[in-house]
Amino acid sequence: MGGFFSVTLSGDQVLKDVSHLSCFKASYINSLEENLAAMQSDREELKARQTDVLRRVEREEEAKSMQRLAEANVWLKNVDNVSRKVSYLLSNRTTELQRLCSKKSRSNYGYG
Repeated sequence: MGGFFSVTLSGDQVLKDVSHLSCFKASYINSLEENLAAMQSDREELKARQTDVLRRVEREEEAKSMQRLAEANVWLKNVDNVSRKVSYLLSNRTTELQRLCSKKSRSNYGYG
C-alpha cells in the first residue's frame, strides 16, 4: 500500500514568505550598490600596491642583480586578472542595477 501525504499552506504563510522575498531582494540590491562601490575602491588600492611591488622588484633586480621570484610573477599576473574582471563588472554596473530595480519584477527572473 502506498502512503499518502498532503501539504497545506495557509494564505498568511504564503503572504509572509512573499513579503520576505521582496525585502530580501531590496536588501540584496542595496548591498549590491555598496559592494560595487567597495569593489571599485579595493581595486584601486590593489592596483596601487601592484605598482609599488613592481617598482620595488624592478629596483632590486637592477641594483642587486637579483632574479624575480616566480611567486611575485604569479601575484602580479593575478592582480591583472582580478582587475580586468572587476573592470568588466563595473562597466556593466548600470545595466545590471537597472535590470534588478525594474518595476517589472517578473521579468527579472528567468525560468529553466
